[in-house]
Amino acid sequence: MEKNSTISTVTDILWIPMCVLIGYGLLMVFSADYIRSGDIFDYFWKQTKWIIIGSGVFFAILKMNYRVLQKYSPYILIVGIIALSLTLLCPAKNEARRWLLIGQPSEFVQVFFLLYLSSFLSKKGGTDSLKKFAFPVISLSVIIGILSLQPHIGMAIFMFFITFGLLFVSGIKKRWLLPIAAIMIMVGSVLIISHSHSFGRIKNFFEKRGWQVEQSTIALGSGGLFGVGIGESRQKLKGFLPMPQTDFIFSILGEEMGFLGVLFIILCLIIFFTCGLLIAFLSQSLAGSLLAFSLTFSITLGAFINIAVISGAIPTTGLPFPFISYGGSALVSNLISCGLIMKVGYSEE
Repeated sequence: MEKNSTISTVTDILWIPMCVLIGYGLLMVFSADYIRSGDIFDYFWKQTKWIIIGSGVFFAILKMNYRVLQKYSPYILIVGIIALSLTLLCPAKNEARRWLLIGQPSEFVQVFFLLYLSSFLSKKGGTDSLKKFAFPVISLSVIIGILSLQPHIGMAIFMFFITFGLLFVSGIKKRWLLPIAAIMIMVGSVLIISHSHSFGRIKNFFEKRGWQVEQSTIALGSGGLFGVGIGESRQKLKGFLPMPQTDFIFSILGEEMGFLGVLFIILCLIIFFTCGLLIAFLSQSLAGSLLAFSLTFSITLGAFINIAVISGAIPTTGLPFPFISYGGSALVSNLISCGLIMKVGYSEE
């Protein structure tokens, strides 16, 4: 009974960082782009719309049984892969085919894949032979293949990371991990080398070149302790940082809110990660535990990869900052993930 009470309390606490990050995201989306928009509330209202849609899906998931979703996860994943493949038939946007209608299916496919894989790895005898890995391996291969054709190499490599993280904690036979890691590294290297855009990013990183990253680090380092104030980012106002409301929004946050603002967001992420891990640890269901861990790991890893990119620590990946970057698909998929994590927690009451 005490364990159930603890997981319920931890799940309640998880609401705090989630809501704070969404609120900061809405504020920063408005701040990051209002100066160059014909309608100063344009991106604000668009992001608000996605918050409303994502919240609707979030609360719907809280009313569902996540075990039922895991039961039908192979079919959900197949639908997601079909939607992902249809992007290849759509017109290119910014030299990539990642969008279907108004969204990016890749953001949802990663959630669907983790929903499926967490269920698969929890089944008794599910990991005792390589033959039983046929569908997960084929599914991941198809997803990576489509992502490389879009191209979205950053997401493809990110899928490798979160898959390996889930395999590592799932109890899979350790002798399989090294060859799996070796295959992932080789495939990832081939994907990077075979795409000139991705290879160029790596080259620019090692040669310390790249306008956007350079301007991002300048913005991040210009905020001082307290920042220059909301809406006052010089890199944004002078147009030095293109599309500041998207992948590089955290650098604007750092300039306008300073070191303390950055520290506060990182603290929220740490609380989010800790709560998610505790839910995974306290869950009495292995499937629920693996699901909560994988989704928590995915969101937190995505955030820290974004921070590493905008600070110039790693090459540009094209991955948004969870909850804060402008974009409907990423925001809704993050809220789906939070709904599933919390549902695991509340199911133990």
